Amino acid sequence: MQYKVLKMNSEYTLPPRLTGGRATRVFAGLAFLGVLLSGCGKFFIPQIDTGGGGGGGGGGTTTASLYVANATATNPKIAGFSTPGSSLAFVNFYPVLDRPSTLAITPGSRFLYAGGTTGLIFVYVINSDGSLTLGNNGAEVASGIVPAAMKVDATGNWLLAADSNSPAIVAFQIDPSTGGLTSAINSPIALDTGRPSHIAMTPDNRTTYVSLATGGVDILSFDPVSGALTRVGLLRPLSSLAADTGLAVNPAGTYLYVGETGGNVLRVLKIGTNPALSELPGSPYLVRLGPAAVLVDGTGTDVYVLNNSDKSISGFSVATSGALAELAGSPYATGLNPIDMVLDSSKGYLAVVCSGGSPDLQLFNFDATTPGKLTSVAMATTGTDPTTPLAIVATH
Repeated sequence: MQYKVLKMNSEYTLPPRLTGGRATRVFAGLAFLGVLLSGCGKFFIPQIDTGGGGGGGGGGTTTASLYVANATATNPKIAGFSTPGSSLAFVNFYPVLDRPSTLAITPGSRFLYAGGTTGLIFVYVINSDGSLTLGNNGAEVASGIVPAAMKVDATGNWLLAADSNSPAIVAFQIDPSTGGLTSAINSPIALDTGRPSHIAMTPDNRTTYVSLATGGVDILSFDPVSGALTRVGLLRPLSSLAADTGLAVNPAGTYLYVGETGGNVLRVLKIGTNPALSELPGSPYLVRLGPAAVLVDGTGTDVYVLNNSDKSISGFSVATSGALAELAGSPYATGLNPIDMVLDSSKGYLAVVCSGGSPDLQLFNFDATTPGKLTSVAMATTGTDPTTPLAIVATH
């Protein structure tokens, strides 16, 4: 079968997709990988712990709770880490059959999905000790799509994947027993022009946002029963030279945060009905060069922006009005080309991966006395450098 997609007023097709079988690999690597593969040439140290330090953290686990996608051309793999105390502990390496560029994990931490640069998605079963077992007898669970971003919905029943080639978005229903994938009836849905990079969803599961670089942010309604996606709006960048990249929705589902290059800003938009978006007074807020990812803390009181070119994180506190104020000590230094970040399972630590290394993986805790302030507490390599880590996820 072929995907049939209606884009504007013309119909076109995407490559065939197989579910649970081996397919011809589609060599269509992401364009930005060429830039990121420069890496750095340091030797492999499984763990570099720069010390502890209290703070609002809470203690980590003794099993793998963080998973990093290493997209190096010579030895791609997934690296597992735990966060005991205020440290990073290397747990294990897990083989991959495609160079992983994006990861997604289900609520309850049952399955982990790895999307590769040659058009394949694989599933791993997360065991009780945090180790990973490659599922589906080692075969891909979907093909013919080069996922630039993936996200599992709040129900854990659907995996959304944004295809970097089309651009398009696909909703896959997740088999709760095996982790296998079956595309929704109306998938894929063609997106507006641009290159997808991130997916965000409202907590009520009803609205999905996809950043499209110079194309802006596509807004889609989502039916968590059928998996149907419908385009309902488009947020344009502030200028023709700008590109929308990182996305995040706060836990209350009231604000959408958009990192935008060009002006190097963070936009704050009120989420209304239908689902209308309105820019808040005071938005946009200046960040540093190359905003690439956005994260909201577990309480919704702070928001953080990875600045890829500046090697830093910009942090802001969120007022009840939605207005932002830069946090003490912001920006916070990272390694080279920070590209993705996540809260650990305790929500007490923020972990960052840097595609250029120095370090590959960095752990921050939240200052005990200054709300929202980040303190770097541990660093680690994620393999034999250059590893090119592109994505990180955490167990829930």
